[in-house]
Amino acid sequence: MVLNHATSWAFIGMFWWTHRYRDVTVPNFDQLGSLSYYTIRVIEQLVAFTVPSFLFVSGFFIAFVGDRSSLSSMWLGAWNRLRTLLLPYLIWSTVMLIERMTEGFRPTLGQTMNIYLMGRAAEPYYYIPVLCQCLLLAPLLIALGKNHWRSVLAAAALLHLMVEGWHYAQLLGVQSPWLSAMAPLTNVWLFPGKLVFFALGVVVSLHLEEAQGFLQKYRSLWLALAVAFIPLGVLEWELLRTNSPDQWLSYFDTLADSFYAVAVLAFAITFTAKVPMSDGIQDVGKYSYGIYLTHAIVLGLAARVVYHVAPWLLGLSLFFYLFLVVIGLGIPLTAMRLMKTSTLRGGYRFVFG
Repeated sequence: MVLNHATSWAFIGMFWWTHRYRDVTVPNFDQLGSLSYYTIRVIEQLVAFTVPSFLFVSGFFIAFVGDRSSLSSMWLGAWNRLRTLLLPYLIWSTVMLIERMTEGFRPTLGQTMNIYLMGRAAEPYYYIPVLCQCLLLAPLLIALGKNHWRSVLAAAALLHLMVEGWHYAQLLGVQSPWLSAMAPLTNVWLFPGKLVFFALGVVVSLHLEEAQGFLQKYRSLWLALAVAFIPLGVLEWELLRTNSPDQWLSYFDTLADSFYAVAVLAFAITFTAKVPMSDGIQDVGKYSYGIYLTHAIVLGLAARVVYHVAPWLLGLSLFFYLFLVVIGLGIPLTAMRLMKTSTLRGGYRFVFG
């Protein structure tokens, strides 16, 4: 997540804050096509599997730990997971809202409700409402996934393709009453565009042995596809951008991103060797939800400090990006580890999950 959202700030520094280190009018897109631009785009493509993988893992474990024989037990498991997610989310959404209010933002009651319900306190927070919706659907997905997993995956994939298709149609300027009617379902904080990855996790968990056997037979294919969709994803985005009437496109998941994520997940399921530095990665993984909740505010503050104090760093896009990644990971990890070992450790789970 930090790697992903740091790219957004790197592009802001490259195109919208260019006047801080060059005598130009902003936005300025002179650096489109530069080595720094494509390097950051490749990084953005490489980490495009993160949200799908989080949803896949959530679906996998909610199906794995739950009592699949009892619907009430499945609902209880989903509710317990929701409780661990929501309180830290509400706390950090409030922190983000207060920060915006110190900058002059005065939300109405309706805006405040939207901020909490739709994950609009920070750009990455849309994921929490999506995950909550998926968890509420989990008992149904588990019940159907036992014997009708093909139908579950087909329905989820169809929803996903409809949302993806809407984005392409909008970009190409296609207009129709059907597209207008479908627009509310394409909101980033709603489940239709992401359910397929959660459902895939549920199905794989329910049929783990069969899934591993099937995927293992084509292990080299999944790796080849994952590698191939890195440049294909970059190329697809550049084609979309250059054919758009706008100079810049707000990021959305494309078909290439989705296929790339599925290929990465398929290969990961077959990977049995010990990953180098896996112990360290697992240690950081224990803090993933806390990092997710806090990195947005850390990245935003760090980027603004650079803007005012060291604007020259904005002109060194790759170093600016690296700085944001180190800060975006380092400060949340340090804060969480300090709280875990302090007298305030009893409140850790409420603040960081």
